[in-house]
Amino acid sequence: MPAAIGGRKAMACIKRIVPVFLPVLISLVLFFFGDESGAGAVERGKLLFRQKCASCHTVHGGDAKGVGPDLKGITRKRDRKWLLDFIVYTDRMLASDPLARQLLKEYGNVPMPTMGLTEAEGAAVLEYLEYLDSGQGGKEALPAPTGGREVSPGDAERGRDLYLGVLPFQKGGPPCFPCHAAAGDAFLGGGTLGPDLTDSYTRYGEEGLSGVLASLAFPTMEPLYANRPLSPEERNDLKAFFRQTASLKPVNATGEVSAAAAGTFLLLVLLSYLIWRRRFRSVQEPPVKSR
Repeated sequence: MPAAIGGRKAMACIKRIVPVFLPVLISLVLFFFGDESGAGAVERGKLLFRQKCASCHTVHGGDAKGVGPDLKGITRKRDRKWLLDFIVYTDRMLASDPLARQLLKEYGNVPMPTMGLTEAEGAAVLEYLEYLDSGQGGKEALPAPTGGREVSPGDAERGRDLYLGVLPFQKGGPPCFPCHAAAGDAFLGGGTLGPDLTDSYTRYGEEGLSGVLASLAFPTMEPLYANRPLSPEERNDLKAFFRQTASLKPVNATGEVSAAAAGTFLLLVLLSYLIWRRRFRSVQEPPVKSR
């Protein structure tokens, strides 16, 4: 009898709880495991856009200036497959697609990097852009592509030291020098893994470079700086340094390496000659006659 009463109470409790929590459970399941469409895809696309795109692109329309074009209305102007291919396979499109190459010229030959998105992630970004273009999203309060207005002019000398790693970044991020070249920084100009940054201020402009340094949303850089962002002061110092290098010629490390190699070779030849000349003399000299 007590067991039966306990069972009825448990069932009554379950009946009260299930209507409250079942909708929440269903929503969570659909959000994480459901079809990549609808509200879930739009929210995911919005998050990806903030992480990957907002440093260079706006979605406000008008004359908002960024590194890349404003994307308001883009889903009505371009074919969906073309947009998806450009988002996911950017390098391939810039190398072979005529329209992509034309847009590259229009925006100062500053190539959009391949952001490392999967096709599903690219589709989610498109869902978000289509949502905005449908008028349902109103005016989204996305961050400006400048990464925030920064009034400090920055210190070019500190920027150079941060670039070289003489001064460490506050959050512990790696310096730029091992992967990037920039005229006027050091012998041979720096690494070649990333692009030459000598004219980065000219290519991106004040606002564009602010956005790039604020997000660093490039596939090879994002893992390094995701949890170690640059401070506003560090960004301004780096901008001041790149403002100075903008008047210089990009680094041509090949000539410097060739000259260094040739000089080293000649030095080794000269040392070898001096060493072996002494040995040859010692061999050619007649032995001292003993008395």
